[in-house]
Amino acid sequence: MADRLTLDSSVIVAFLNKRDTLFNDTERFIQGVPIGKYDVVIPTIVVCEVANVLSRNATPMAVSGVMSYLEAFHWVSLDREETLSLTSHFSKYKLKTSDAIVAGTALRYRATLISWDEKLLRESRKHFTSFTPTEFLKKIRS
Repeated sequence: MADRLTLDSSVIVAFLNKRDTLFNDTERFIQGVPIGKYDVVIPTIVVCEVANVLSRNATPMAVSGVMSYLEAFHWVSLDREETLSLTSHFSKYKLKTSDAIVAGTALRYRATLISWDEKLLRESRKHFTSFTPTEFLKKIRS
């Protein structure tokens, strides 16, 4: 198992919304995984997706706090080199563009993908290690 994780926006958004059906499981993941042990690599599109959801549903102070939290992670910018690298993997997946970017980032950085998105997990598991937050927590505890 990789010492790197790539978190999909579905995980971060579920953690930020106490009314989300996956909030409790996501909270257990966030509290149970020693994040300092892992290099968390996220493409900037994840940051944008999270910020977009927050901007519709949270106060500016809450948005600022979450952005500060995300700054602890390694952000992968979609510059020319990164884009060319990621797009070379797109044919492996039958995913919408943002999910293909997330999957490609995990693959490129040899990270374990963590997501609640069933289609993203199904497609990515054909090529590299991917878990739901609950599955990953069970794996590291066993």
